[in-house]
Amino acid sequence: MLAQDSTVAVVGSLVDDNTEAGVVAWVAVDLILDSTVVRNTVAGAELGEGLPKGGFGLENIGASAIVQESLFEGNSTAGVWVGLDGASVDLLSTVVRDTEPDDNGEGLGMMVCAGGFVSAESSLFAGNSAVGVAVYGQGTEAVLSGTVVRDSKANNLEFSGIGVEATDQASLTASGCLFGGSAYMEVIAVGAGTQVHLGSTKLHDTAGASQEIAIRAVQATEGASFDIRDSLLEGFEMGGIGAYRQGTRVNVAASVVRDSMLPPGLANATGVALEALGGAAVAISGCLFDARTTAGVAAGEAGTAVVLRGTMIRGTKAEEEGRYGMGVALTEGAAMTLFKTLLDKNATAGALLLDPGSIMLFDTSAVTGTLIGGATVDGPGKGVFGDGIVAAAGGELEVASVLVARNARNGIFFSHASGTVANSTIVGNDFYGLAMEECADQVEWEGKGNYVVGNASALPPDKAVQVTTSTGGMAVPPAPEMIEIQTE
Repeated sequence: MLAQDSTVAVVGSLVDDNTEAGVVAWVAVDLILDSTVVRNTVAGAELGEGLPKGGFGLENIGASAIVQESLFEGNSTAGVWVGLDGASVDLLSTVVRDTEPDDNGEGLGMMVCAGGFVSAESSLFAGNSAVGVAVYGQGTEAVLSGTVVRDSKANNLEFSGIGVEATDQASLTASGCLFGGSAYMEVIAVGAGTQVHLGSTKLHDTAGASQEIAIRAVQATEGASFDIRDSLLEGFEMGGIGAYRQGTRVNVAASVVRDSMLPPGLANATGVALEALGGAAVAISGCLFDARTTAGVAAGEAGTAVVLRGTMIRGTKAEEEGRYGMGVALTEGAAMTLFKTLLDKNATAGALLLDPGSIMLFDTSAVTGTLIGGATVDGPGKGVFGDGIVAAAGGELEVASVLVARNARNGIFFSHASGTVANSTIVGNDFYGLAMEECADQVEWEGKGNYVVGNASALPPDKAVQVTTSTGGMAVPPAPEMIEIQTE
């Protein structure tokens, strides 16, 4: 215990095998820990009313510490904790690892709460139980730079094995960091007023398959705000970025999400690079989503809105059973805008739009090289689709100044849907440039400045047509006998 208003330096020391806490300041002090080891602190009774246990902690208004080149290892509950408004810690070149869970399952690498502040630079949080870095509460802030958070372990808590967690109006900023190998999720932000900013950070290789739940690298929910810039997310087994619930805001800029495949036989998994549901709002600009499973970007449910600008989505693949594989997918009344965006070499469909109330707008974009290799939306079965853009089941599609080329089936296919196609080039698609099933009277395209040519190369020469305006019940792909040929 340290006296009120004192300044204490602990240098080159070992604090070992204590009960409750290794070093704790619960009065206002200035503390320096340099080249010190605090380890193997074990949990017993509560350290004062409601206070945590662990290796090192500040638990008083005005308490502050500088910790450099030190090690916190094998402590119980929390390796480092900071609580109460005005308490602050600067960690420099410090390691916090292998924190052990207490009876409640908590074994946090670092906990910052109740208005505390932590800056961690060039530090390592590794192998901690439940959460590597946890930031809770209004006014609480953590700033990480050049820091690694890795291999957070699952325990008996329902959701554990998280790299970094921010909740209840806390703020977290990470720059030049590496997050990876956590059992459940790398970064999660929860609650209105919670803010997370990631810059120039790499997130990789979450190991969540063993838990058999649909984890993802990054998740924002319940009204949180999440900003990702100049970052790389790769090698996640079940999903990249998730945005859920009304009021949640996610912005992804100048970043790459790539190279994730669903583990074989895993139930309830999605493998989507970015998923938005429940009224979340997402903005994506200047990004690459590459080699994903199921969908590059998927949005669903009324109130959900996604805007993509200057972004490429390519190389999606169908799941193990042969389903899905779309570049983008929009369902259940959500909205999506794509501007100066390229969808290239995706499986099943470059873009899929379904359901009444769903609205998709393409502007100054391109959909190219879609491959056959997915299946119907409703069930397994390989060897279908291959369309550049599919609008079906009551969705509304608006296409303006878009290139739709070299897709393995139709360029644009409307089925029981509505919309407009204007000032677009539809060329070199294997079947029809523009096909409509029982909805030609709901699609405006004639006299709209479209250039439709060189399609139907996979059809016999006597049935090589460019455009269908049929309102009859067409087969899929549409049968040439059931179409009207339109030339301009």
